[in-house]
Amino acid sequence: MSIAFVIIDTCVLFLPVVREYSYSTVLFIFAALAVIYFLTAIFLLPNQRQNSGRDRAALEGIRKYSRNIA
Repeated sequence: MSIAFVIIDTCVLFLPVVREYSYSTVLFIFAALAVIYFLTAIFLLPNQRQNSGRDRAALEGIRKYSRNIA
């Protein structure tokens, strides 16, 4: 239900933002957010090739000794 509220709030705010700034500005904002999400996925999420062939205990042991980002 909270996801629906976020979607509705985004839809409600979209047209006033477009009216204020223009479609091209909104497009560039969305493109910048997509780049940020892409870089987050590349650098902060674990690599699937590094984790293949290991059981869960081995992966948790690796996580215990890795640096804490948060």
